[in-house]
Amino acid sequence: MKRAILLILVTLVIGAWLTTPPDMLPFRARDERPADPELTRARLAALARAQVLIDAKTPRKDPENIDDIQCRYLYTRISGTTPKFDCALDDGERIRVKYGSPEVHAQVAATELLAALGFGADDVSMARRVRCYGCPHWPFLSRLIAERLHVDHFLEKHVDYDRYSDFEWVAVERRDQQKELKFGKQEGWSWYELSSINAAAGGAAHAEVDAFRLMAMFLNHWDNKPSNQQLICGRSCDHPITQIKDAGSTFGPRKVDLHAWSDSPFWADAASCTISMKHLPYGGGTFPNVSVSEEGRRILADRLIKLTASQLTALFTNARFDDVDGWVAAFERRVDAIAHRPPCPSTT
Repeated sequence: MKRAILLILVTLVIGAWLTTPPDMLPFRARDERPADPELTRARLAALARAQVLIDAKTPRKDPENIDDIQCRYLYTRISGTTPKFDCALDDGERIRVKYGSPEVHAQVAATELLAALGFGADDVSMARRVRCYGCPHWPFLSRLIAERLHVDHFLEKHVDYDRYSDFEWVAVERRDQQKELKFGKQEGWSWYELSSINAAAGGAAHAEVDAFRLMAMFLNHWDNKPSNQQLICGRSCDHPITQIKDAGSTFGPRKVDLHAWSDSPFWADAASCTISMKHLPYGGGTFPNVSVSEEGRRILADRLIKLTASQLTALFTNARFDDVDGWVAAFERRVDAIAHRPPCPSTT
């Protein structure tokens, strides 16, 4: 009996070690060299000139699902914990496929909503089926184990493109549609850095930045480490767009949790229009407590109230949420918390 228990424990420990992504291991060696000062200055200068809104148009047409995609497996290194893989379409375009997680549904809904409201967003769609030639049945897990056992280079040379695996109802992100500004190894930006955006330098107005903060709060975007946000070139790289790069950890806080999202408080202090993510996982990450302006509240409220019940139904149906009516009702309650309340006090 003791041997059996010991064997089970050893198996569990080895399994956990093999399947935990390297960037999640506490003992993983990290590059501790300081960031290049020149690159840091360049990144902050770009952020100072950044925009947060792409346009002021009404919401886009109702989203549609992709029916069927065929692609060839790309043996690329992928981080994080959500099952995913990269593959190439016939024309060479690279896509990223996420599968087997509630994050699939959250990312599809959140990116569509962000784009509809005029914010920057990834190009993500729900696909009924992706047929991936060369993919193992569990590509993400297979890659993690191969990397941990140091056989990934061997397996890369022996991908069998005559065989395929099918993945149903997955999120497909088109990876080649946007140009991201990168500054060495410094990834993305943190939410507390949004105070660096300077209208005098050509950046967004303070009210627009506040509207963006409110939108992150609306979604409960708690997994907001710098790598989950990015600067992308809009009409010009001189004035990039601040964008949520990975919106999968939303509608929760634990990714697609109707009751938790519905019950999650919106205002930390309604009287002062203060928002906070301290009650969310990791204490809200890089998102600081902030009192938003009345102008910022109005910008987001005016956009949200244009969304009709039929558009919201299409949004959650397309992303294959359960209890669509419940999600629409919860969404409308969160809109009410922003739109139908007394004006925010002056922040000047």
